[in-house]
Amino acid sequence: MLGKASKRTRKRLEERGAPAVAVIQAVRDTGMSIGGDTPRYFVADLTLEVHVEGRQPYQVVHRQRIPRLQIGQVVPGARIAVTVDPEDPGTLMVTDEALNQKAPMAQWSVPPPVGASTAPAPPMPTPPAAVPGAAPAPQQAQPKRGGLFGMLQSAMQASSQALGQDQESQRILITGTPGVATVLAVRDSGISIGGETPLYFLADLDLQVQVEGWQPYAVTHRQAIQRLQVGQIVPGVRLAVKVDPANPARIALMTG
Repeated sequence: MLGKASKRTRKRLEERGAPAVAVIQAVRDTGMSIGGDTPRYFVADLTLEVHVEGRQPYQVVHRQRIPRLQIGQVVPGARIAVTVDPEDPGTLMVTDEALNQKAPMAQWSVPPPVGASTAPAPPMPTPPAAVPGAAPAPQQAQPKRGGLFGMLQSAMQASSQALGQDQESQRILITGTPGVATVLAVRDSGISIGGETPLYFLADLDLQVQVEGWQPYAVTHRQAIQRLQVGQIVPGVRLAVKVDPANPARIALMTG
């Protein structure tokens, strides 16, 4: 398969491969993609400097399929986790932690520098309680179920919410509490807006939200990302947001 290890190679590496860290030196577009008129993956040749315990760093060129929403993360200097064949160091695969097959557009993992501590981070605190006296969020009308009309209505509502154009998002932008959200992970929902040439891709963003006077907390937010801004929405980026004081899990990105 394009940019993916064969089942036989994956099985061999999973059974006896050595964990390593690869630093991207160069990225070359092969001109190939996967997913038809609206590609979900692009295939690239990555020049990697591989660091594996017990031997000197070495270079290898590895063909890899890259999720469309992670293009901006696959750049020279980025570090990715790989598994290397001890008998043939030129054979490697990006580990499931770096490209999780169960989620079509999962986050690329960035491992710590070689020799750094890999102790797990402390658990995220729970979201703050609702602010006393805050007005409850208005109830939104539920779309009709069943049939083509119901499907179209649900799709339109989801797109409107992701674009921040629905009534609820507009209310939060006007009345919400300002904060800053740090992107922890980006997962492609597989949904796009704009037909065969999409203008937006819908992504689920794992965020750590910080509001003055509150403990930081985690939330997952679906957001429409303009195709020309895909490379800007990556782990570590900080985004301005407004938060619903009555329900801190409800946020709206300040994209203006």
